[in-house]
Amino acid sequence: LCSAAELEQPGESDGILELSDDLAVGTPAAGVFGAEPVIDFEVTPNRPDWLGVSGIARDLAAAGLGTLKTPAIEPVAGTFASPITVRLDAPEMCPVFAGRTIRGVKNGPSPEWLKRRLEAIGLRSINRLVDVTNLITYDRARPLHVYDIAKLVGSEIVVRAGQKVAQPFVNDVGEEAGALHHDERLIALNSVTYPLKADMCVIADAGGERPIGLGGVMGGESTGCSDETTDVFVECAWFDPILIAQTGRSLSINSDAQYRFARGVDTASLVPGIELATRLILDLCGGEPSEIVVTGQAPAAPTAFAFDRARVGALTGLSLTDDRIADILTALGFAVERGPSWSVTPPTWRRDAEGPADLVEEVARIEGFDQLPTTPLPDQGAPSKG
Repeated sequence: LCSAAELEQPGESDGILELSDDLAVGTPAAGVFGAEPVIDFEVTPNRPDWLGVSGIARDLAAAGLGTLKTPAIEPVAGTFASPITVRLDAPEMCPVFAGRTIRGVKNGPSPEWLKRRLEAIGLRSINRLVDVTNLITYDRARPLHVYDIAKLVGSEIVVRAGQKVAQPFVNDVGEEAGALHHDERLIALNSVTYPLKADMCVIADAGGERPIGLGGVMGGESTGCSDETTDVFVECAWFDPILIAQTGRSLSINSDAQYRFARGVDTASLVPGIELATRLILDLCGGEPSEIVVTGQAPAAPTAFAFDRARVGALTGLSLTDDRIADILTALGFAVERGPSWSVTPPTWRRDAEGPADLVEEVARIEGFDQLPTTPLPDQGAPSKG
């Protein structure tokens, strides 16, 4: 007994769906509704790379379930300097911010293939520009945002902390008697107004005076894209995970962007994310791209550490060859330097792997926990009675 919404189907969801009487019990719902089968994954907080299809596919391929096919992202050459620049006034909140102008786009309803992909995972198609960012969010675990340049005030985007706004106070006789200070506010894309506090990351225009977005959480209604949008600025930034997690809790926002940034987005995905979005936008909307603007510096990549492959057997009881251990780690994206002493470097999307024990866990997970040997505890004899 389900409604259309519970089955992630479009249309009215006021009551229980009525199905044909001739359907046999056990018939897959995907076949009945002509939908794609959907696999729902429960993702642990330490694996933000699983918040994109590519991350799931990488692990499945490493476990022997298919072959990983992730086409290389080809750069798109810019033909002019971006008229929109970026200034970071709060690098501790947002250490790096990349963007690109694309002018002359034609926005509108997305093609059917894109609508179907989004609807299959419970998302509503909005328009081509927004749908491209949602697709990349779920495909590559890389949130992006698109601004309508015609709605920006000025040519500079400023990333800063929230601040107080002074409002003149008028007394009973109509005279100004000082000022009241309150948190500035943002009308977000969900049409809800949020207070912006000093411990929140704010995206602003008008020389940094007007809030137009809540960094890493949600964009503002004032610069959102519509069917009339012709020139856009595509944002691809990296925000501090703890800050974004705290902002989400404070404002009770759990957007797709906030959910990913709070767990840690790949620090090496900024330019690739821009390039992938550019290609999709050009294919769907046309337009002419500028050069990419990158302001700030991404956090340093994980460093290598020594790994004794004998620890795999010592901690798990598995008997694996050096080649098998190296193949598993390499398939997961780790760089392995073999020799008398191994050196392993985690990829930028696996900051949870901090030492040898983490690598042992990865090897055991991919080899299969069902392969762990079962050894009974030694018989200690009957307990003494005394």
